[in-house]
Order: sequence, then C-alpha cells, then structure tokens
Amino acid sequence: MIKIFVCDDDAVFAGLLAEQIRDAFGALGAECDVRTFSSSVECVRAVRHEKEGPDAAFLDIDMPSVSGFGIAAEIREAKRGVFIVFVSGKQELVFESFDYHPFSFVRKSSGENLRASISKVCSSIVSAMKQSKLVEILDVYSGPVCVTAEDILYVSSRDHYQVYVLGNGKKPVKERGTIRDVEAKLSPLGFIRPHSRYVVNAAHVSFFSPKINRIVLDSKDSIPVSRSMGGRAHEEYLKYKREF
Repeated sequence: MIKIFVCDDDAVFAGLLAEQIRDAFGALGAECDVRTFSSSVECVRAVRHEKEGPDAAFLDIDMPSVSGFGIAAEIREAKRGVFIVFVSGKQELVFESFDYHPFSFVRKSSGENLRASISKVCSSIVSAMKQSKLVEILDVYSGPVCVTAEDILYVSSRDHYQVYVLGNGKKPVKERGTIRDVEAKLSPLGFIRPHSRYVVNAAHVSFFSPKINRIVLDSKDSIPVSRSMGGRAHEEYLKYKREF
C-alpha cells in the first residue's frame, strides 16, 4: 500500500488531484491510500506526529501559513526516501524547488493535460519503488547478500551458477540456481530476458536493437540478444519505457 499526502489550499483542486492519483496508481495495479489536506498547517502536523509518514507527497507551493517548500522540508526531516512532487502553476518556481530535491514538478492545469502528467509521475514512482526493493541473493562464498534491484545491472548464467553483475563498482555476486529462478524473481521488478543466459535490468538499458542482436547498458556493458527471445524481450522493454 502506497501512502500519499496531497496538499493544496484549493480544496476542490486537492480532491481532483487525489482522484487522478488514485486512478493512475490503480491503472498500474498499485494500491494506494491518498489523504488530502487543504490546510498546509494540518499537513505539517500530520507529518510531525504520525508514526509512519507518506511514501509520496503532492504539494502546492504557494499556500498561506506554510508553503509547499516548508512542508517538503518537514517531510525530509521526518522520513527519508519520500517522493516529493510539487504541483504549481508558477513555473518560475521550478529552479527554486530543486533545493528540496523533488522527484518531479507538475504544472498545475486542468483536464487531460493534468491527468497525463499525473499518470506519468505515478508510473515513475512505481518504477522507482520497484528499483528500490531489496533482493536477497545467496552468495556461494559469503552467504545471504541484500542489494536493491537498482544495484543489479544484469545476471548471466554460467553452468549451474548465476552471476549478478552490480553497478557502482560493487563486486559481482554468485548464486547457485537456474536462470529461470532469476527471471521469476526479477521480472516483476522491471527485468527482461533477451537471451537464454541473461536477465537484464530494463532501467539500465540505454540501447536495444533486435536487428543487431545487442543491448547496451548505461554501464557500457554489451548483452547479446537471441533471435528466439529478442522479439518478446524488446516488446517487454518498450512496455517498460511506455509505462515508466
């Protein structure tokens, strides 16, 4: 369950925004609990006193008493990793908002433009949450190792062992098992299987062309694509890109 705060001093717009957020997450198959505030003071009070804060917050910036920036500062103080989304019609505030490390900035509008923007942001939040999930690997040398999905660039199958190649200079992890086991574990987190011996994190793909049977990752690693599996993997990659 994704917990979300929406704060806008325009109660009607706050309700509209909350409805569109619920629809967007629902379309992605993600359950969410959206709580709306038309008072920034009440929102700050909830942030300060509730044991578990929100996972994401959609905040108007220009509000009386406490601005959206003020709420964002309170949230950052109370809980790490919250997705802050500023919703404002004042685009001149975009650069100032960077001081609060927002996940996104949505231009306040109406109709389908707003719905499309909210849908895109919610898709990105779901993707980011999947990538932040912990994956447990039973390393053959050191025992259980936990990494985030984002840490994993790809997995290659070698005989009866699966080698998890990690980013940021981290040492690869070797696990006994099958590539099918790896695929079952990682495909819900945004991984694709372009070859019988490889499972790849779609979030790290920078180039994928079935015509030349090759995937290039943002790490510059090059992964082979088989003729039999490339078509399906490319479709899954395009679906990932459309959604996230």
